[in-house]
Amino acid sequence: MAKKALYYEAGQTLVDFVELTDAGDRMQFDSAARRWSNAPGYTPTIRPNAIVSGGVVTPAASGSNDVVDVTAINAYLNGVDKTGTNKVAADTDVAITRGATAYMIASIVLTAAGAIEAVEGSDSAGGFSETRGAEGGPPYIAVDAIEIAQVRLTSATAGVITADEIYAIPGVTRETLQSFSIKFSRVEDRIRGYAGVQFSNALPAIHTGDLPAKVYASYYTPSFARLEAARDLEFPAVSGSVTSESFYDQTLAFESTSLGAGSFEFEAGDGVSHPYLGIKEKQTWHVLYPDELNTDVFAECLATPYISGSFPAEGAMMRTVNLVSKQAGDLVIA
Repeated sequence: MAKKALYYEAGQTLVDFVELTDAGDRMQFDSAARRWSNAPGYTPTIRPNAIVSGGVVTPAASGSNDVVDVTAINAYLNGVDKTGTNKVAADTDVAITRGATAYMIASIVLTAAGAIEAVEGSDSAGGFSETRGAEGGPPYIAVDAIEIAQVRLTSATAGVITADEIYAIPGVTRETLQSFSIKFSRVEDRIRGYAGVQFSNALPAIHTGDLPAKVYASYYTPSFARLEAARDLEFPAVSGSVTSESFYDQTLAFESTSLGAGSFEFEAGDGVSHPYLGIKEKQTWHVLYPDELNTDVFAECLATPYISGSFPAEGAMMRTVNLVSKQAGDLVIA
């Protein structure tokens, strides 16, 4: 008969900033880990290559031809926090080389080395294009650089760059920080994936090779200990209910759902020194193996345990654990 085993997150191992892998849609970016910890003090830190604030491009105060000024930049750059006292210094008279014909787009970028420079696109006599790399279009950006703004020139003749030639539209001509959610694990159709992040919108494919911005993360992977003498585990689950409303000619039913807490019991030794009691009210991973010899099949949840129980005069020192989670537990078969 298969023996069940319940494990809980008892420790964490740091994985310092590493590049995440684009799943192919420029929205989902995965790590090499199956689970990320979210225990207090061990939450992930996400740093997509992006402008956080600053980096305002303006006509050059010097009044010189074919140059712009850029204010100081707070950014995340290849996993490095370039904000606050570590921000990128302002730069003046950043030079742009005009094309041989009238229309040309130059991108003002923050390079991997932390420098501000212009990258010129191919010029065109027939007007602008919105296609990266096309004649009259914006240039591709190096995969480890960040686009700050674009300068759109309509003449091959040297001249002062004006404010109406500078474009800094977030998500279009400027790579700003986009909204995302953290996926502490991924399970779809009971198939196990990798922890990572999910952006609300696809990151623009503006980098060499039609690639999106690089995304970096630092995270902790959980390590597990077996919880002995546990029983009657129920993971958080979604339940459904029906209410009805009566009308003159009919009665209509309306469905609603709610997420309930999970629970289990375990024998806590003296009720004070048991290791599991040290994680009470801390969001941690719990994993149940229906057969402890088959670790490919399991149920898991990331939940906060709330523990209660009495100190009887004799007999087992039982504790009841309520598992409160923001989402239902997952079942995994592969």
